[in-house]
Amino acid sequence: MSDRIKQILLTPPAAVLMGALCGLLARFAEYRDSFLEDVTSRVMLWVVVCVLVTLLSSSKRQAETFVAFFAVPMIAANLGLWYYLAHTTDYAPPTVVRLVCWIVFGLLSPLFASGVYMCRHHSLFSILMQPAILILPLLVTLIAFRSICIADILFAAVLAYLIYFKKLGQE
Repeated sequence: MSDRIKQILLTPPAAVLMGALCGLLARFAEYRDSFLEDVTSRVMLWVVVCVLVTLLSSSKRQAETFVAFFAVPMIAANLGLWYYLAHTTDYAPPTVVRLVCWIVFGLLSPLFASGVYMCRHHSLFSILMQPAILILPLLVTLIAFRSICIADILFAAVLAYLIYFKKLGQE
């Protein structure tokens, strides 16, 4: 990806817009197709997106900022449309456990982005953090959704590839 495109796409206004659009499109897709619910309503897809953006970032601050400005509007738009659909149709509202998991994901996303960015360096922290980046989202998915689906496993494989093998922008 060219540096000019990265400079434009990795800005806070672009992150807010992309996050809100992704949140709305994800919830609308779930509402229309139950198969997509296993893909877009779970944490793993969004963790992969945030890790990819973090690995493409040129600094830790840029990674933290982008992920925060992406995750919070994505979750707000998704939950807002979820409540709207729950009140206007027979669509089920979110459970308290799912709400808490999504809110924690949104609020702690800059911290996680910082950890992922620091994994680009070869250090003891990197060695300890890499398995945590894989295991933590799967645990959150298991707690919030009480199961792990095929899509979660596939996204975990993509995440493992990005973290262990690809290491985009490694320093």
